[in-house]
Amino acid sequence: MIAEAYYSYLKNIALMLVKTGYILIGSTALVLGIIGAFLPVMPTTVFILIAAWAFARSSDRLHQALLDHPRTGPAIRAWRHNQCIPRSAKIAAVVSMMISWIIVWFATDWIVSAIVGAILLMVITFILTRPSETTDSD
Repeated sequence: MIAEAYYSYLKNIALMLVKTGYILIGSTALVLGIIGAFLPVMPTTVFILIAAWAFARSSDRLHQALLDHPRTGPAIRAWRHNQCIPRSAKIAAVVSMMISWIIVWFATDWIVSAIVGAILLMVITFILTRPSETTDSD
């Protein structure tokens, strides 16, 4: 009886720690996404999607706040339903990545520029191969 109560207590603590970890991941991703809205070097949509994923596992209130927000909600719902990236988000992402790569090109060695360029090319390929429009409405 005591062992079962202790096991239940430990299980509750473990669940609280996992939930807290998801909230920390979501909060960090949200802050990075907000920073990314102002800096061309940082992506925004990816971090907002990570925040939505983490909040969906930890906090209904925070997850719903992201879904209800006029800027983040449509992109999250489009990704969740059809793995779509809106055309405007694609354009913004590709343009900001190209600007970032140009900055890296002039600010660093050619090897670093080549590595960053290869990574950005893979990310751009992924973004451009996702559908742009949803097939059903939310």
